[in-house]
Amino acid sequence: MASKLSAEWVQDSTGRDILLIKKKRGKLNINEITDFLMDDYKYSYKHFAILISSNPELRMGSGWMNEIEEPGDCIELIELEDGEKCPICGRLMAIDICPECGAELNPK
Repeated sequence: MASKLSAEWVQDSTGRDILLIKKKRGKLNINEITDFLMDDYKYSYKHFAILISSNPELRMGSGWMNEIEEPGDCIELIELEDGEKCPICGRLMAIDICPECGAELNPK
């Protein structure tokens, strides 16, 4: 069955790479985003954070690229990489998950 989702790498206004996940009809949910990422070899075994904007001006649509909103839904993801600073707190990240099986390498 063909995926109802599509993905493309874009840059936000600050030049940061964003993975834009789109669905042409209906709303996205976390389970279908996770399944999409896990089923596509380009995105599996990676870590992403969801960008949520609480700007009230965006309530009528995301305004992505200041174009007319298309029907459907989209979500912005930032790829998190081991050894890089966390985009939220600024601390260095240590992603301790096996890239082969997904098991924690250093359980707490």
